[in-house]
Amino acid sequence: MTNNSKSRRLINSRDDYITIQLIDETNLVDHIPPCVYRVDFEEGKMVLIKDRAKFTVPPKVFGKHNLYMKAITEKYDPLGKMLGVMLFGKPGSGKSLLAESLGNWMLTQDIPVILINKSFTDQALDTIASLVGPCMFFFDEFEKVYSDKEHRDQLLPFFSSTKHLGILSVITGNDREALPSPLLDRPQRFYFRIPYQHGVDKAAADEVLTFMKIDEKFHEALHVYIKNEEVNMDVFLNVVRMTAGLSGPDDLIELVSILNVPDFPAKKSYANQVINQIELNG
Repeated sequence: MTNNSKSRRLINSRDDYITIQLIDETNLVDHIPPCVYRVDFEEGKMVLIKDRAKFTVPPKVFGKHNLYMKAITEKYDPLGKMLGVMLFGKPGSGKSLLAESLGNWMLTQDIPVILINKSFTDQALDTIASLVGPCMFFFDEFEKVYSDKEHRDQLLPFFSSTKHLGILSVITGNDREALPSPLLDRPQRFYFRIPYQHGVDKAAADEVLTFMKIDEKFHEALHVYIKNEEVNMDVFLNVVRMTAGLSGPDDLIELVSILNVPDFPAKKSYANQVINQIELNG
């Protein structure tokens, strides 16, 4: 490295010696650019690795997603103390979609997202927060990354810290019981605790049917379908899309029986009752 207008000297005085190092200022920035990063430590130095420019989320999301987004984003303060959000429920229930939507919102605020996909210590997380500044920590599938209970419990001081400003900590988990009770029971650590229930509720299903302009002759069969707790919103949307080009609910039920999705409740016997009822109602 040469000594030029884009370099400066870093002089570090020790007890018995002085180190002098040239610092290249060509690519210096005044803050971490908004992006989704993974983090690592190499030779004692923190390294941010660009993972992606942003998360890929669908343009339209149904259910209580927008209500949750509004509540969390209005509460977040880039100059305020750490805000914790805990999301748990079965895979496909929508918790990761909310977390990724929050991440994209943070990026629009010129704030980076840090993916925590390694079981960093409390001290390491503290270092990351100190060096990065305002950001979103995204702990996806927390109980898998921090599979050791003792290690999880050691993170409590970090989540209780008041020295880091503008940190949004978002934890997702499939199993509520795997999350440390001190995290669940202390609102000063996690202000929001949102459980994602199994299945699809009727209000969300009706919103989908209205938005996608589904013929009413399919509504009853689809309402029966969501009573199956194995059906999540992703599955429901796929089945709803299958109504295109079908003549009626009997065709839909027949098609679902060969798709890689949960069957209609009670399969054909119950399905025939639904079809007969629709015919009786005209």
